[in-house]
Amino acid sequence: MSLSFSSLCQTRRFSSLIECDDTAAQVNTNSAGKDPEPPRDGIDGELGRIHLSSKYGLFIFGSYLLVIGSLVFCVISQLNLHADITKLQDDLSNLTRTSGDEYYCRSRGGLLYSRKCITVPHLSSYGMTYDQAVTECAKRGALLAEIHDLTQQTDLYDFALTKMPADTSAASIWLGMEYKRSNSTLLYRSGMEKPSNQFQWYPGYPNSSSSDKYVAMAVRKDADFTGIGMHNIDKSTKWHGLMCEKEIW
Repeated sequence: MSLSFSSLCQTRRFSSLIECDDTAAQVNTNSAGKDPEPPRDGIDGELGRIHLSSKYGLFIFGSYLLVIGSLVFCVISQLNLHADITKLQDDLSNLTRTSGDEYYCRSRGGLLYSRKCITVPHLSSYGMTYDQAVTECAKRGALLAEIHDLTQQTDLYDFALTKMPADTSAASIWLGMEYKRSNSTLLYRSGMEKPSNQFQWYPGYPNSSSSDKYVAMAVRKDADFTGIGMHNIDKSTKWHGLMCEKEIW
């Protein structure tokens, strides 16, 4: 059913006058039983409000993830920075310690080799037995030097050459290993053994005498002379000197 505002005015059913405009729009009323008008779409409609709410929720969620991600990144960065600083401090400490150890060793005429300070305290005339050599190293808080491979033997041989007195052309110095005749190995203080053929020996050595188990190294200035290398000998033999090693870090 459709009524106009002008018709309503003419009926004058209301107690007061109702001024109506002739051009008023028609008022439509829904008949009973008709479906309700669906929600309007668009920015002003219910669907629009839901759409805006979804966008707002996604924006809030995305912002939340961004903040969390930033915090995680900051924490990881701090951890990495802490690790870098720690490593730098360790490197600086090692550098300082190495520099100090090297200075300590060189100030005593030694050679810093594999974290040990190698020294040749005596290298002159004959007169030092094995036991005396052990005592001399102990006075310095050190032990008789042990040679573990051919490369080290060459390096320490070259170092010993620099300690040769001007009036000495050849010398033999005590070392810390022992020769085991039973299996032809070198025995170290740690209990480790290495085959004797991994080293350079003086011509004719190692010999087979059971008492000759203490090891010395022959050093000569003459580069063309072949009589160099290690030899096993009795501990009472008097040699020119000794080589010590001291752990310094």
